[in-house]
Parts: sequence; structure tokens; C-alpha cells
Amino acid sequence: MKNRVTIIIFLLVVNASSYAQDSNDTFCEWLGNAANAVAQNRDKGIAEYDLIKKYLEQSTSYGEQSVVIPLIDRVYNFENNLDPDEVAFAEKQQCEIAMVISKSSLSK
Repeated sequence: MKNRVTIIIFLLVVNASSYAQDSNDTFCEWLGNAANAVAQNRDKGIAEYDLIKKYLEQSTSYGEQSVVIPLIDRVYNFENNLDPDEVAFAEKQQCEIAMVISKSSLSK
């Protein structure tokens, strides 16, 4: 189980570094996928702070940490424990809505 967590965290870090070069849509897709991975860890019984600790042990930038750590907190604190696919969908939709609002605010 420890290896699975490490692999998932590694994938999160690799994906986080690649999103900076892609569009906002890709970022939202990445965020949804990351939320899915976090929810899978939650469902496997990994405690929130254990997951955060393992994530922080990885070599990551502050920018990545500022996205992933709040994501972990949100996923673990969803009121009705949505399944991983529902969590991913919710995070992706919220991200896309935020991007649309952000773009419309900048265009004024």
C-alpha cells in the first residue's frame, strides 16, 4: 500500500509540472484526475495527514503544494464521501467555472 501512495504522489507531481505548459482546460483535467487519485487514497483508508505528509516528502515546488494540499483537504472533507469519479467531476467542473469567470473578468 505504501508503494501505491508513492506512485500516486509521483504521478501528481509529474502531472503538476506539465500543466504549467498547457491550457486552462488541461489544468482543469489534471485537477480532476488528481482529485480522483486523492479520493482513491481516501477510500483505501489512508489518513488525510498521512497523505499530505507523504506528498510533502516528495520534491515539489511551493506552487504545486499550494494546489495539491488544499485539494487533498477538500476531497477528505466532502460532506457525503463522493466516490472518486464524482469527486473528479466536481473538481473539474468547479475549475472550469472559475476559469470562465476569470476570463470574463479580465476581458472587461
